[in-house]
Amino acid sequence: MNYDKHHGVRNLHELDPGQNVWITDRRVTGKVLQKTPYPRSYLVQSVKRVYRRNRKHPIPSPDFHPEPEPEDEFDVAGYQHSPAGAHPGCPPLMSSP
Repeated sequence: MNYDKHHGVRNLHELDPGQNVWITDRRVTGKVLQKTPYPRSYLVQSVKRVYRRNRKHPIPSPDFHPEPEPEDEFDVAGYQHSPAGAHPGCPPLMSSP
């Protein structure tokens, strides 16, 4: 039996420093820092830390978002504010500053 064929071994393209990637086992995006001296191993910088990963885990990612997107600001002008005693046991929808 051919080991490579049985286990789905395949050659993957090398990653370049600065390339945006998705780290599949950690479910985070990152940027390749460098290839390490170890076979098929890369250092990848995410927002919070640096990971050393085998080449099969980081995959090229064209739509890279290094920082979490800021939350949308809501326009609260159209919301009605419930008087405190309108529904017993329910807090008001918005409190006045």
